[in-house]
Amino acid sequence: AAFQVLETILSEFSNVVVESVVSDRSPLSALFNLLSTSVGSEYMKTKPEKIRIFAAVTLSQAGKLGILGPSVKRHNLRSLAIASLSAACLMEEEDSAECVAEDLTGDGSSISSLYLRGLVDILSEFEEKEQSIVMSSSEAKAISSTLGKKLSDMILDNFMKRESSDFGGGEFDGDDSVNDLPEVKLLCALTTSPDSLSYLCNHGCLEALSLVAAEGVKSAILALHEACKINPEMVLTVEGHTSVMHFIKSRSGEECDETKEACINLLATLCKKTRRGREAVSAHEDCDACIAFASSNIVRLSEAYKDTKSSEPSCDLLDSFIDSQSHALSKSIVISDGSKELSSIAFLSSIVHAKECRTTIVRNSDVIEAFGILIQAALPFIFKSTIISCLAALARYVKEFSSEYTSLSAEQLTKILLLISNKTLSTGARQPGPDTHSQLFGDFSETHHYNENLLYAMACTAFEHMLHHMSGDLVDEVLQNLLQKFKSAIDYQMNTTKKIAIKTRNSGLLACNISSILLRCSSVYDYQSFIKTRSVISDLLRVILLNPGEALNESRDTADEAKMRALEDERTYWYCAVGNCLQCLAILSIEPFEMSMDDIIVNVETEVQASKTTKRSNIAMHAKGINSPKVPSSSFSIAASLHNFARNGLDSTSSVSARRVIENLDLNEPNSL
Repeated sequence: AAFQVLETILSEFSNVVVESVVSDRSPLSALFNLLSTSVGSEYMKTKPEKIRIFAAVTLSQAGKLGILGPSVKRHNLRSLAIASLSAACLMEEEDSAECVAEDLTGDGSSISSLYLRGLVDILSEFEEKEQSIVMSSSEAKAISSTLGKKLSDMILDNFMKRESSDFGGGEFDGDDSVNDLPEVKLLCALTTSPDSLSYLCNHGCLEALSLVAAEGVKSAILALHEACKINPEMVLTVEGHTSVMHFIKSRSGEECDETKEACINLLATLCKKTRRGREAVSAHEDCDACIAFASSNIVRLSEAYKDTKSSEPSCDLLDSFIDSQSHALSKSIVISDGSKELSSIAFLSSIVHAKECRTTIVRNSDVIEAFGILIQAALPFIFKSTIISCLAALARYVKEFSSEYTSLSAEQLTKILLLISNKTLSTGARQPGPDTHSQLFGDFSETHHYNENLLYAMACTAFEHMLHHMSGDLVDEVLQNLLQKFKSAIDYQMNTTKKIAIKTRNSGLLACNISSILLRCSSVYDYQSFIKTRSVISDLLRVILLNPGEALNESRDTADEAKMRALEDERTYWYCAVGNCLQCLAILSIEPFEMSMDDIIVNVETEVQASKTTKRSNIAMHAKGINSPKVPSSSFSIAASLHNFARNGLDSTSSVSARRVIENLDLNEPNSL
């Protein structure tokens, strides 16, 4: 009788009762303990499940009012609350058919939903009216291992009920309410934790997320994206890509919103991570709709920059454009690392290798034009590098481009890529980041990864793909641009004592890629005249003499694996550049040079020796009482360097190339001092 009175009071005066119960620690703690009531005794006339339902409804109502979470936190009952609600959620099967939550709530919620609603409120934090579920690693693992299968079953059961012919209501009726289900909220939050992901996958939770994602629930799409970052194969297995591609196609006529942006971000990551992901996406029937969506994002951004001009080289075009446009337009061109435009370009770049996809891309002349506009815009280096990566991927297949389906040619692609040499427009392109106090000198962190050197190095990849499809005049124009960068990179290595990281990073990659193009040109007789000049030969000899990879010191920060890996990569690229220069010189020297090689060699040795002596003197000036050491001239001998390479048995290609250069130029090894 007493319990029936409580039920009546809760039904008629729920808000008053709930607030009074959860405001104090003792009744709130007792309420959580009631959730564990299982087997009744002969003295307990009320069924245990009815007691649990009473507690569940009370806690659920407190969650609806937004007072349960703060009360649990205030009374330090979080552990008890999580354990009690999780355990009670699994006891639903023990309840008799006559005891249903609808008796008290009337809103069609299942008993488990009531438990989960309370659990979600306890785990939630609010910032500017935005709800986020926050869990520790141990809590995420405990909840996922306990409730993972239950959450998945609840979501799948709701979808099955909705599809059944006799379904007349239930947990959700349409797209707008799916995101409000507590099981969806909790499952999406659990998926973002790497520690709990394995438990969820073992209980089929990603299948449930994939179904929810197809409904356009942003949190589910973001959860699949997090899972994709950890293991893209799991997302492919549950056909998560199909869900988001279907959603993009179903909203093809609508403007891009945050949900569609989340979809394209997921597809970009999936295609970038694995070849299987690229193949699955490119072969899907909805791929054309996704390409069209990505293309529209890129074209829309380019239209904002189309008429942007600047008369002063030092002007930041992005800032001046924002100042001159309306607030709405300025918001539309703010670019972040995870923007829909950046992801759209990355997505197109990743699926270029599928013939049907690249055919669709190159047929859209607006996209190609947009790339040309954006390369010149004052965008971050990471954005421009993604554009160039896409163009380089297209350049591999330039041979198959024909008037049958596109007017795109090697000349057009090359002209677009050469726009990166426009100094006026590239001045404002800088990589924004949260760390504004990053080291300038000797720092090989990701902060400086995206720079001008990387842009040119990636462009070189495209040029090399198209080299034999260019006219002689176009090859000459490309070489003139690249040789200036090649010379500048060598000058910086030779003349600068304390190097700035943003100029040093990727310089080895740049030198490697340019020297690779020079090597290919050296093997084509018609192109030899472009590089068989005093300036180019001098630069080849300077790289051989300097061997910049040897000068890169080991990083003192051995705990930072990223820095050590970046430094090792830089060293490897410089070694490759030296090898390319040796091979190039070996080929070019087969026929006698019309110019005096002796004069060139003497000038290079003198120049390098002067720079090294100046650098040593500058260093010595900062150390009191230490005189600048005199460096023997043989240390800067090209002949000595070539003989050292010739004796290097570890690199047979460089060794043989050096021997051929020595033989062709008739260079004797200088006497040792």
